[in-house]
Amino acid sequence: MAYLELGKVRHSSTYLRKEQESAEKILQVTQDRQGEGYELPVEVDESPAHESAGDSAILPTRGPGG
Repeated sequence: MAYLELGKVRHSSTYLRKEQESAEKILQVTQDRQGEGYELPVEVDESPAHESAGDSAILPTRGPGG
């Protein structure tokens, strides 16, 4: 039973990491577009990567031993 829970936790962790990476890419593109004059500064401020609620959801899944 614990093995199935571990699989769910790993899947969730992977999903959250990918979501974080995606938000960072969106922020980078939006910042680039703002620098080129295609986006307003408001768009950068409201970007999903600025929402730090997901940051605390990603916890280390390994102990000190690796």
